[in-house]
Amino acid sequence: MAPELQESQNTGAAENSTGSGHSVSALGQLVGYNDVVVVADPDHTDGNISKAVKSELQAMKNRGANHLFLEHDSSEYSKERAMSGDSQYAQLVREANHLGMHIHLYDDRSKERALDARFSEEATLRHETDKYLDDKEGLIARAENPERMREYLATHAATHDERVQFRNERMVENIAKTMEQYPGERAVVMMGSGHLNGTNDVDEGLRKEGLRTTTVDIN
Repeated sequence: MAPELQESQNTGAAENSTGSGHSVSALGQLVGYNDVVVVADPDHTDGNISKAVKSELQAMKNRGANHLFLEHDSSEYSKERAMSGDSQYAQLVREANHLGMHIHLYDDRSKERALDARFSEEATLRHETDKYLDDKEGLIARAENPERMREYLATHAATHDERVQFRNERMVENIAKTMEQYPGERAVVMMGSGHLNGTNDVDEGLRKEGLRTTTVDIN
């Protein structure tokens, strides 16, 4: 079953066929009218989103999507790591690789790493036990130095908007520069929804760079 899509922004109307009598998938339709299709991901642990994209990857490839962008920093991650394991995400990346799509890591988490370097023990505990900070008091209770953990969490919160904005700007730059190298080709971008659909967010930045961009949520 094809995924249900909600378009946040779309620069062109959808169509129902290729003109040759063959139906086109929902994501395939969007690829046909956009340089970049951004798939919003509200929960990085939700494998259903990756599964839905994988099910339509061939259709998107047929419509010119030769690139898959992944929200990782190449300084700390790799395409090989993204393909490893049995998760739906890994299966998506392996399918893209099998189809001959270019796989790009486009994030820049250098400011995140700089903060973590200042609080190395606290950051290590966080990444090992509560990466998304769901239980801050629990982290404080488990920390060897609770006051130091409080300082880390307070600094993390106080600089959050600055770090996200930096990442957004670098994401736009990295995606736009990469696509400049492949004129006429199209891309699918996997991205956390926190980077999208606001003032100066990534999808708006891509449009300012002259890329026809649509953002979709998969239900």
